[in-house]
Amino acid sequence: MAKTIKNPHVLSAKEVVHKLDSNYAGLSTKKAEDRLKIYGPNELPESKSISPFLLLLKQFKNWLVIILIFAAAISWLTGHIVDTWVIITVIVINAGIGFSQEYRAEKAITSLKKLIVKTAKVFRDGELGTLPSSQLVLGDIIVLEDGDSIPADARIIQSKNLRTIEASLTGESLPVSKKKAKQAIDTPMADQKNMVWNGTFVARGYAKAIVTGTGMDTAIGSISETLSHIEEGRTSFNKKTDVLAKQMSVIAISSAFLMFLIGYFYRDFEIEEILITSIALLVAAIPEGLPAVISIVLAIGAHRMAKRNAIVREFTATETLGAVTAILTDKTGTLTQNSLTSRKVFIPGESEYTVTGEGWFPVGNFMKGNTIIDPKKNDVLQKLLKIAAISNNSELRHDKEANTYELIGDPTEGALSVLAKKGGVQTKYFQKQKIDDLPFDSNIKLRATLLKEKNHQELHVTGA
Repeated sequence: MAKTIKNPHVLSAKEVVHKLDSNYAGLSTKKAEDRLKIYGPNELPESKSISPFLLLLKQFKNWLVIILIFAAAISWLTGHIVDTWVIITVIVINAGIGFSQEYRAEKAITSLKKLIVKTAKVFRDGELGTLPSSQLVLGDIIVLEDGDSIPADARIIQSKNLRTIEASLTGESLPVSKKKAKQAIDTPMADQKNMVWNGTFVARGYAKAIVTGTGMDTAIGSISETLSHIEEGRTSFNKKTDVLAKQMSVIAISSAFLMFLIGYFYRDFEIEEILITSIALLVAAIPEGLPAVISIVLAIGAHRMAKRNAIVREFTATETLGAVTAILTDKTGTLTQNSLTSRKVFIPGESEYTVTGEGWFPVGNFMKGNTIIDPKKNDVLQKLLKIAAISNNSELRHDKEANTYELIGDPTEGALSVLAKKGGVQTKYFQKQKIDDLPFDSNIKLRATLLKEKNHQELHVTGA
């Protein structure tokens, strides 16, 4: 049975395949199932979701609430039953608002996690297929292409112009070139050019790699293990309310104690009378409605954020977000949809063409001015669209039930592929004719595909 191997970067691709008891055609389904039972799924362990009971108890873990409980007890002992029930009502309302908001947020996050299923292209029984990345095991042969999320730590066994984005793991902002050659044993992880890492992405190129680490036995898994030992601290808002509660407690107790001293020693009140009065002052000095008011204000903030599709998991996070002065975020795919559309086509000696349609939906018209034209009747335009379709590694996948299209690959190439389809050119007819392909290279600002025609070869190039 295969075992995790140390330092796979110092071994040749052939040695790694041998040590993991695999082959270049991939594992058999039976062998993969056996390994999955032994090593478990290729997943990082998630923190256990908090139970509803503990979530409810969490609402009472607050100095303001503790002081109110203390005030309710004093009111009960001194016979102020109405005050007692008023305070208890406030405590229950406060806990109910907090529990309701955080419980709904937990349920929403759980539902979102179920919707997100990472997949991987993997060889099983000699055939390439797509599986949930959680089912990957040691020795699996995976295929990596433009835009793919790398599903496990793996040793490259074949590559072509492969560059990966490893910022999430190493902090390197620029794409890193990869190759299958062996590396020295003391090579740092960030410089191991023959390895790809779980949680990173393929910027461009193509590769086949053999899985060498899954789950917690990956680089990102070791980081996750380290982070799991970090204790969660109290939020800024909780710290502020704790300080406020302690200050009010000191003021209330000091005022009640001072009244007792003055009334008993200087005004000669009976001890029972001045004691009850001092306790009444102690209870009155505590703002019973404050926790409920705070919860209502925070709930309103969380509700407004929910209308803008932002889930507030920690109830007090709305106040923390209000104190934020700057937000650093990635643009592509975060603030935008990472979707491109070809709008205009320019051909020398002709007026420009305008192309209708949006995103990856391959339906639209070619127009000159306000007139719709048939692109199949223009030989030059058809040749341009053919180049756009052939010098292209992107793939459009059609979900027939939802009637939506998903792009696999580079967005720029995807826009050119959609443009070609709008013009009636289908890329699948040229796949068998491809002899060689050069993925986009930022240094020379172009990509190229060599195509075999009937009596000759053609080089199709797209770029700047």
